[in-house]
Amino acid sequence: PFAVNNQYLLRLTEHYKTISHIDKVRLFGRIANGRLILLPLLSATHSEHGRVTSLLWFSDDRWVTELGADHTNGISEYIDLKFLAFWHLTFTEFIFVIEGNNAFVK
Repeated sequence: PFAVNNQYLLRLTEHYKTISHIDKVRLFGRIANGRLILLPLLSATHSEHGRVTSLLWFSDDRWVTELGADHTNGISEYIDLKFLAFWHLTFTEFIFVIEGNNAFVK
């Protein structure tokens, strides 16, 4: 990703056949010396349920459910994520981590 207004923007779109329970998301940037920097989650907005940021900060018994197109009216749900970009750091790569589970439903 690249920074837009000091933020990294990511969109998680559910596969059309699956249902996901997303518990926590994290984005790390690696700097030239190899160190990983955690980029804070600023906001998370679900396409159907609105703001779900607080549900994705911690690994706990609360999560966000995301439905694929086969389980809705033909459009997969998604979550738009915004992470803080540190303007003074140059990253060589990013690592995106999702905690949760994903069920493939035939």
